Amino acid sequence: MILTITFLFIVLAVVLMIAYMIYNDYKVQQDIDQKALIAKKKQIISEADELLLNVTQIPYSTKLIILLQERVLDALKQINAVTPNNMSIVQRINGLSEQIRNLRAQTPQEPNFTPPNDTNTSLKMLKTLRRIHKIIRIEFNRGRLSQADLISENKRLELMINKIQFNNLMSHVYELQTEKQYGTLKELCTGAIQSIKRMNTEDSWILSVNEELKKIVTDIDNQLSKKRNEENKKAQSDDEKEIDALFMPKKKW
Repeated sequence: MILTITFLFIVLAVVLMIAYMIYNDYKVQQDIDQKALIAKKKQIISEADELLLNVTQIPYSTKLIILLQERVLDALKQINAVTPNNMSIVQRINGLSEQIRNLRAQTPQEPNFTPPNDTNTSLKMLKTLRRIHKIIRIEFNRGRLSQADLISENKRLELMINKIQFNNLMSHVYELQTEKQYGTLKELCTGAIQSIKRMNTEDSWILSVNEELKKIVTDIDNQLSKKRNEENKKAQSDDEKEIDALFMPKKKW
């Protein structure tokens, strides 16, 4: 009897030890998962905050600002779920929720965008716009953005990207003009005009670039035509001189 009880105690102790080890492993894994979740959400918050800081340089639509703020809000709520009673997080959740409510109550804005002339700034803007494009696609796949809003925002982003690229192209065009590389210049301008035609845009800035490119091509054609006429006249004059020389009376020495 005593042996049986002793054996049962040993078995119970082993079971409890195994249960404790399983529970301890679970708590360790849970802690690891929570830290990984928090790190991931903090990265999302940091990226969205960084993009929102660019609102002074890149005119975001109201919908895009709300989308980025909601992305931050969702990440904060998930962090708060695993680390409750963090007052700084709770306060930011409340403040951000209020900002989003105020933005929703405002009339949506569609600001105009003029690309910068500085190359470094242009490259930074292109990088930012492509990051936003990726985020918009992610939010759409998560069901947080409608098909209509996805199309609208993508159209705005693509227009801004095109403006930056055409602005950089015009800088190259003016360099070629200065260097009088008319063959390369005409080829570049003609390609750009065809690209704008395919865009089928009504944006006034893009259309003004298109007119400038057409004017440059026309000027090149006029210069080349003038040059050919001058060469033809010179060649004709040389021919006439040669003919005159043949029929001139021979000098007698």
